[in-house]
Amino acid sequence: MLAPPCTADQLIRYRWWVGHQAAFGLWRVLAETLTTITQSPSPSPASLAAAARMFDCSTLLYLYTGSCTTAQYNQQLRPAMRDCHPAFSGEWARDFTPLPALVQKARHEFPGERTASLMEASRRSVRVHMAVADELVPEGLSLLQASGHRPGGQPPRHLQALYDSFFLVDRDRVCRQSVTMQLVRRLTQIACDLTHRDPGAPAPRPPALPPACRPDHEGRTDRVLTGIAERPVDVLWNTARHLAKGHDPVVPAAEPSERQPGHEQEPSL
Repeated sequence: MLAPPCTADQLIRYRWWVGHQAAFGLWRVLAETLTTITQSPSPSPASLAAAARMFDCSTLLYLYTGSCTTAQYNQQLRPAMRDCHPAFSGEWARDFTPLPALVQKARHEFPGERTASLMEASRRSVRVHMAVADELVPEGLSLLQASGHRPGGQPPRHLQALYDSFFLVDRDRVCRQSVTMQLVRRLTQIACDLTHRDPGAPAPRPPALPPACRPDHEGRTDRVLTGIAERPVDVLWNTARHLAKGHDPVVPAAEPSERQPGHEQEPSL
């Protein structure tokens, strides 16, 4: 059940779908953690470390989902999204929507060294997200923009539902254990993809830093970011371990219940 597909074309789609499913669950947990931080008069070091860790895992998921070539993206993934809706957009991802405002609030409420690592992890994640997007769509014109729409604004619920449906996500009120189980399973699937390969199967591209995130002409680089790209499985296992042991908070309700690409819907427990 955790083994990735064997063909290159299937693997591209698998990474796009499973990587997004993992991101949705991770962003929900991250939003809950940031909410706890912003509502506390003195957030705990553990909650700040948990949020930074989840931002770094989100950074890795951007690299994982975007590990195809530009040509493969344009041949397989972009047409599939356009067929779903001509203006298909990541802005319709409801789980990501609260994150920027929560980060800004945390920065305002707790400036300085206390939140420095969290803010660095947030900026790192945004930087990689933009770099991956630029790599896959070098002309810089998203489907949303190509359809004559401007980025920004709150998308209507029916477009958020369409986005969920495209990524094989059903939403229901499920228990905390179910949320943890689904997220840990997705992270484990990705780790298995990156560590196990059947003999004779095509070697996939590893999640790699886009050129914009690599060392500059003076050799300067973000060592944490380099570590995320060079040791992705460590990032996944570390995040999954903390979630499974209950070290990180989990959201109680209205969680996504993901389906595997090409598989029947999994039950919500």
